[in-house]
Amino acid sequence: MAIPGMTRRTRQRAFTLVELVIVGALIALFSGLAIFGVQQQFRSNTRKAMIGETRQLAQALDFAFQDVGFFPVPCFLDDSRTTFELSSQQVFAGDPNRLYLNMGVYDILPLNQIANVRENWRGAYFSASQSRSAVAQGRGGSKKMVLPLVSPDFAFDWPADTYNNPYMIYMLDIDPASTATNPTLRFTENSTQNTGNYVNAVVSYGLNQVPGGGDLFQATGNFDDIADGGPYGLRLYTGNPNNTELPLTYLSPATLTQSAADARANAWTTEFAQNAGIINRLALNNDLNDQVAITDSGSDDVVFSF
Repeated sequence: MAIPGMTRRTRQRAFTLVELVIVGALIALFSGLAIFGVQQQFRSNTRKAMIGETRQLAQALDFAFQDVGFFPVPCFLDDSRTTFELSSQQVFAGDPNRLYLNMGVYDILPLNQIANVRENWRGAYFSASQSRSAVAQGRGGSKKMVLPLVSPDFAFDWPADTYNNPYMIYMLDIDPASTATNPTLRFTENSTQNTGNYVNAVVSYGLNQVPGGGDLFQATGNFDDIADGGPYGLRLYTGNPNNTELPLTYLSPATLTQSAADARANAWTTEFAQNAGIINRLALNNDLNDQVAITDSGSDDVVFSF
């Protein structure tokens, strides 16, 4: 019988240590899955943004070609004729001819093309977004790039992706001197050609910052070594894209005609690299999943052909 004025004490059961550990593990698991999902979505959105930019660059190159009859170096795509004049003051003390001479993607332009630029250039054709400089992954919309044929002491603004890579232009055809069983890709001989017989494309080297390779590919070697068969040596520029103090250097046509150019051109596909005897140069610890070139399945590169 209950005693008046007194209440029955209810028995409370506490959580055991095992239960707390299980709950904590579940919270950690779900949190990890959520973070992984956000990261995957972020990377997917980043890739989509770069696909859009490569398309815009390709369209800008096409528009410029229609106006002046050649594909200009990407750093000039956001210039007007007035900007050219200002640049010539900075670089060549007012002699724009020297700047115009080196506007082609791979070659020096003839004088008639210079006159064509002055009459028909309708830039700016492309403007890289600067808004990325204010966000977490921000690298800005451009990198500083030296063009050796123009001036070794002046760096131009070059369109760049969100991974800090400068976008590269590939114009490749098949060397007629090579054989069907041992084909060799080569860079188009001059920028006045409408298209090579293989591909024209705008390329981002992706998260790993080297041509080809998968998402987990980690490049090793010297950033400035263009002669070896390593992944850095296959890029179309030298320098460290993560170094904000020093500019990059665009490879000159003379460099692209050296023997190392075969490796860079054949990095386009593993098939060509193997047929040309360039095997395993994109591999990491002989992992077959990483033996991919720019356009192979598994590559993290972003490519838009035009």
